[in-house]
Amino acid sequence: MLRFTKILFPVDFSRRSERIAPRVASFAHYFQAQLTLIHAYEVSPPAYFDGQAWVETVDPQSLGEYARQQLAQFAQTHFESLQPEILIVRGEPAHAILEHAAAAKVDLIMLPTRGFGRFRRLLLGSVSAKVLHDASCPVWTDSHAEEVDHHTGFPYRNILCAVNRDEHSEPVLKFGLELASCLGASLNLVHAVHIAEVAGPGFDEAAFRHFLLEQAKADLGRLQQKVGSSVETYVEIGPPEEVIARLARKLNADLVVIHRSGPSLIGRLRSQDYAIIRESPCPVLSI
Repeated sequence: MLRFTKILFPVDFSRRSERIAPRVASFAHYFQAQLTLIHAYEVSPPAYFDGQAWVETVDPQSLGEYARQQLAQFAQTHFESLQPEILIVRGEPAHAILEHAAAAKVDLIMLPTRGFGRFRRLLLGSVSAKVLHDASCPVWTDSHAEEVDHHTGFPYRNILCAVNRDEHSEPVLKFGLELASCLGASLNLVHAVHIAEVAGPGFDEAAFRHFLLEQAKADLGRLQQKVGSSVETYVEIGPPEEVIARLARKLNADLVVIHRSGPSLIGRLRSQDYAIIRESPCPVLSI
C-alpha cells in the first residue's frame, strides 16, 4: 500500500509557504508521516572593488540563528501538533533540499512554485525547477498557492492521472490507482495527443486526427488491461498542458498525477512537464 512516511517541506517564509502549510499538515496527519521543515540560506561572498575586498557586514552565524528562530515560530504556528523536525542549512537552497531528501530517504517533497498572475506561464522558480528536475522522490507542487484555500479539500476526492504512452505510463497509472485507493478518491486517466500541423495536397487531416485518437485509446485500453484497471479515460488532441488543465477544470480535479523527467536527462529541461505544473488549476504530484 502506498505510504508517505517522511515528508520534507522547504520553507522560505514567503506567502506561498504559509498558504500551503495547511495542506502539508493534512498530508502529514493523514499518512502519519514524519515531517521535516527545512530552510536554506546563502551569504554572499565578499565583494571586490578596485582590488580591495569588502568584508561582509552580515554575520553568517547570527543569520542562521535568526532563521532558526523564524522557522521555530513557523512550525509552532502551522504544525504545533505534529512537532516537526527543524533544519537550518547554509548553502544554495535547491542543493540543500535535494541533499537532505536523498540522505534522509524522503518519500515526498512539498513546495509551492512561483506564480504571478498572467506571468505564470514564464515563471516557475529556480529552486522549484531544480528540485523537480533532480529529486528522486515524488514532488508535490502548486502554482496557485496564493489563490487557493488549502484549509479545505483534503483528502483528495478526484484525481486526474496523465500518461504519455511510454515506459513510464504503467508505473504512473499504478501510483495513481494506489493513491486514489488510499485516499478513497476517484481516478480519471488522460492522454494528450500533440501533433504538429500537417498540410499537403490530398491530405485528409480529419482522418489523420481520428486515426491518432483511436490508436491512443487502444494503447490506453491495453495499459489498463495490463494493470487491471477500468477507470474513465479521456484522450484529446492538443498541447498536454492545455488538455490537462482543461480536463482538470471540467472534472473538478483536485490533484493531477504526472511523470516528470529525472536527472538522467542531463542539462535538459522538460518544458512540457513544467508547463503542466504551471498551467494546472490544482496541485500536481509528479513522480
